[in-house]
Amino acid sequence: MAAQDVITSTERTPLLSQSGNTSSLNSISLSSSDASDVPTTNTNFSHSDPLLDEETRIDSKQKTPVAPTSASVGHIVCVLLIGTFISNADSSLLFATHTIIASEFSALHDSSWLLTSFALAQAATLPLYGKLSDIYGRKSLLLLAYGLFALGCFLVGIGGSIPELIAGRVISGFGASGMTALVSILITDLVPLRDVATWRSWVNLVATTGRSIGGPLGGWLADYVGWRWSFLGQVPFAGVAILLVWLILPVRVYQHLDENIKDSSFRRIDFLGAILMTLSILSLLLPMEIGGDRVAWSDYRIAMLFTAALVFGLLFLAVEGWVAKEPMIPLSVLRHKEVLLSSLIMMCQDLFLGG
Repeated sequence: MAAQDVITSTERTPLLSQSGNTSSLNSISLSSSDASDVPTTNTNFSHSDPLLDEETRIDSKQKTPVAPTSASVGHIVCVLLIGTFISNADSSLLFATHTIIASEFSALHDSSWLLTSFALAQAATLPLYGKLSDIYGRKSLLLLAYGLFALGCFLVGIGGSIPELIAGRVISGFGASGMTALVSILITDLVPLRDVATWRSWVNLVATTGRSIGGPLGGWLADYVGWRWSFLGQVPFAGVAILLVWLILPVRVYQHLDENIKDSSFRRIDFLGAILMTLSILSLLLPMEIGGDRVAWSDYRIAMLFTAALVFGLLFLAVEGWVAKEPMIPLSVLRHKEVLLSSLIMMCQDLFLGG
């Protein structure tokens, strides 16, 4: 009986036969020779599966971000220009008031350190903001820079001694370097390369205006309301800038950013190079500050400081050339005459402005 129920099947025998036990079968298996007889249908999964379609749209948005419009770029740059104006006005403001401030504390011989500490802090941290912003994002680093600058100005405004004021100026310098560096980085991120110079011209215009206004404004404030308000008055403007950056600046800018740069780890940042450069500059500035005034030029400590500056400078070059995985100042760029010429122009500009 069982032998009669056995049906001999070939590769062309339909699986859905007339037998009653085939109702549970849900598909038809075709041989390769018959597959060509089946018409090919163009199945649109976006209509049949809404969830799949939504995932596809989200993924495409992440991989192909929409380029910012000129209006949105203009809004962002206007917010960034607030920090540019404040930081440049602050540097020239102190030129007009540092002797008045030091005289109040009977420390006129230390007045130049109010300027030097700010510039030294800027030089030490300026190259680091680019690497840190690649890892943690432009927005978070810019907010940090504004916060440090506001904190430093507040500490200077309430300071009760020259060391406290110098510490406040160092903190302000840490913030001002980010306010300056991240403007250029963000403009490069947001606009095509052919438009960078146009937007940078507005930044230079605002920076020059800030430097021009800062000195007279600082002198006027010192004469009529006191020098402390020259610094305390900057805190509300920095607070407004922080709020606007938080509201307007995108969390992450995709355009022109390289994936390898964004994925670089924290340990690849050239902190050693930054420390050596700071020590080299400090060792060079210190004997120039105390030489001939507090210590004779023939004193052995002057020679030791100049020697230390040379040693730290050579170590810095060695680290940048052979040790650092991502040097803060790649020595290869110094081979280009355009870079050397522009650096020389900027150095002369700061020298003339700083006296």
